[in-house]
Amino acid sequence: MNRGERRGDEAPRTPRAVGYPASMLDRERASFACVLLGCAGVFGCGGAGGASGAALEPESVGAEETGAESRPARDALSCRDGEWRGWLVARGPVAGHGLAVDAEGGAHVVYTRSVRGELVYAERRDGAWTTTELAPDGANASIATSSGEVWVSSHEYESRSLVVARRVGDEWSRAVVDSPSGGLGRFGSDSSIATHEGAPSVAYYVRSGGGEEDELRYATRSGSTGEWTVETVDDAVEEAQGKPAPLLLMGPEGEAHVVHIGTRREDPPRLRPLLHARRGEAGWTSERIDDVSSTEVGFEPSATIDASGGLHVTFHRHGAFDRERGFVDVVYATRAADGAWRSDRWDWPDHVGRVPLAIDAAGRTHALSVGGAGETDQVMHSVGDGSGAWLRSTVAEEFVNQLRLSLAPSGEVHALYIQDGALMHAYRPPCDPPG
Repeated sequence: MNRGERRGDEAPRTPRAVGYPASMLDRERASFACVLLGCAGVFGCGGAGGASGAALEPESVGAEETGAESRPARDALSCRDGEWRGWLVARGPVAGHGLAVDAEGGAHVVYTRSVRGELVYAERRDGAWTTTELAPDGANASIATSSGEVWVSSHEYESRSLVVARRVGDEWSRAVVDSPSGGLGRFGSDSSIATHEGAPSVAYYVRSGGGEEDELRYATRSGSTGEWTVETVDDAVEEAQGKPAPLLLMGPEGEAHVVHIGTRREDPPRLRPLLHARRGEAGWTSERIDDVSSTEVGFEPSATIDASGGLHVTFHRHGAFDRERGFVDVVYATRAADGAWRSDRWDWPDHVGRVPLAIDAAGRTHALSVGGAGETDQVMHSVGDGSGAWLRSTVAEEFVNQLRLSLAPSGEVHALYIQDGALMHAYRPPCDPPG
């Protein structure tokens, strides 16, 4: 599909409902070629596909709790309102998973089965998970919810296209948003979907495959016609393959922000800056997030946006990794609604990987990390009020990576992660921070 062209939703297809028995809780231990560092899909929200259908009666999975429940809080702090409780979502191996929580606190997950490559949607309601297969092939999906609808963006391998699936009630429909027009390339190889007032938008990469520059694109859907409009954010993206997915954030007035890794710098060589692109009345503008005066570029980013439109980004500094201690700090950069950036460094030794972020209704910062206190196999949840004090608790232990974080409007904290090869979900009622 050429830029500027429009496409509407296709007729829905009938999916299959799939499920797993409760015996899946006795999950197998999978071996990882890559644990904690360098894993594909660590940045994105994984998966792919289209799909749809009629009302379903899927099987339930993971109705029982796993051993992840009631982990003790760390640092002599405790959660007065409840402890972490965990459930199995899917037996591994899985990849490219994403998490969204709706206005009623329902958890929605998308992931890809690594062996056969199917895209699967899972929903937790009334204490049990149900699963629906969305597509037989795909990867690198992202998920969002709004106004009772579920949206999933993904890459469909066979057609090399960006596909968006939509659920209204129990009915699924799909639309091919962008695709090759007879040439090479992969459209939506990595994507991020977000909504504003019920309308979805997608930021995604287009891999040329023909020696030309890759592109970062942005697609929006008309609420009245259902047609998608595609525009270019950056037409000279270097080597989109292997980069983390762009991170799309929608501000309170509907303004679009994309956090992404830029083109390789000349000095020093082989280092790519961390960029913020913003869509304004005059089009897209771009600025650097990491230190423009330093050779220390940012990588492994995570980002969120608060109710006033302020951006919050975490990343690691290139070269700040110690093989014995992990990353010695996390850079936390914030952009106020007026456009001013500031950054702090969280002194969090002994952790590895991406640090997902979320801001709650009270303005408190929530973060997930792997590690803490010398333990590099624990998922740690931290919540702070900006004073420098953090309330920390252990979400899960042993063989954990690829974290996702989302907050319910009621304040519940939801985490999604890979543990010992299985896809796990955990949640905890809101806690008051220290101080």
